[in-house]
Amino acid sequence: MGGLAFLMDHAASPVPPAGAAVASSQAMSEAYSLAQTAQSLAEARQPAAALTRYRSAYELSRNPSLLLELGRLEREVGNSARAAFAFEQFLQQAGSGVLPSRKQLVTRQLQAAAVNT
Repeated sequence: MGGLAFLMDHAASPVPPAGAAVASSQAMSEAYSLAQTAQSLAEARQPAAALTRYRSAYELSRNPSLLLELGRLEREVGNSARAAFAFEQFLQQAGSGVLPSRKQLVTRQLQAAAVNT
């Protein structure tokens, strides 16, 4: 599942963590557009360009689900340490809004990325 679907489906925490900035509707709209472009680039086998868009989308939205796509693409381009970091961030930031099965999947991806660091 691409980052765009995660951006749309991710169950957000009811209250943001203390000190966390809340993205404006304009920022979320831009993040959605960036994630959509990133997903198209990833499907077109342009992972470096997709990474740039996903990073920008994450910076705007701070949606932890985008970290999954960042991790996957970092791993695809051979950046295992960055992939592991993205998966770790997801596990820390996602909280209770993520299904246990998704957390297990990310944990396995983190372990696989860590082996190659």
